[in-house]
Order: sequence, then structure tokens, then C-alpha cells
Amino acid sequence: MMTNADVQQIVTHILQKRFQANGFSRSEVVSEEDFDGASIIRVTAHVERPVGSATDKVNAILAIQDELQQFGDNRFVYLDIDAPDPEKRPDEDEDDISEGN
Repeated sequence: MMTNADVQQIVTHILQKRFQANGFSRSEVVSEEDFDGASIIRVTAHVERPVGSATDKVNAILAIQDELQQFGDNRFVYLDIDAPDPEKRPDEDEDDISEGN
């Protein structure tokens, strides 16, 4: 099994290419166990603009898994995309909402 640092290098390389148009800035990699106790890799990709297509996300997961398998790591990859909410204005703050106005 690869270290998180090794996985991080692969993940960053793949996500930089795949989510460049979305303003990819960084990723985080964490090794965890799923509900059955199997070892998994949880990846969070931080982007400036949302990824519009589920296909793009699935293809990124498959590319990461394919690359990891070449190094003998067969863990399943979960990918979360962290992007700003397009519905929320940058100056809008939930705590600033006043009642009755």
C-alpha cells in the first residue's frame, strides 16, 4: 500500500490536468476505512469553479485508481469536490441575515 504522500503526488498531478479549467488549487488525501472495514482513499479537490459534469468526476476517480493500481495499490477512491457555492454572493454571510428586512 502506498503512503499518503505518494498518493498525494499522483492525485495532484491527475487533478491539475483534469480540473484546470475549474481553477484547481490543491487536494487533500486521507486514508480511511469504509463501513465494512476496507481501506479506502478519500480525496478532496479544491477548485474555484464547480465541476459541472458527474462524468468528469467519475473519470477523475478512474484515472486515479488506474494510476494507483500500477503501483499495486487497489484501494477504492472517493472524490469530493470543494467549490464555492454559485448561489451565494461573495459578500453574503449567513450570520448577517437580519430578521424582518
